[in-house]
Amino acid sequence: MFLKKERELAKLEQDYMASIVTKGKLSSQQADWLSNEMMQKQQVARDIFTTALSKRLAAVRERKLNQKRLIESEV
Repeated sequence: MFLKKERELAKLEQDYMASIVTKGKLSSQQADWLSNEMMQKQQVARDIFTTALSKRLAAVRERKLNQKRLIESEV
């Protein structure tokens, strides 16, 4: 599911960039600069998302482990 959403987002980003380049009548140098800036910002956002997701998954795993330990100690 996550990969599908990521592909959909990438397609929207490409369409958005093409629209900006066309409507803004940007030169190829301007378009390249804008594209590079956008990719850098997107990577920062993805890194933040990945970090947050990893922390959340770790917390879920820890809760499950604690529940398992509690059940085992009661048995």
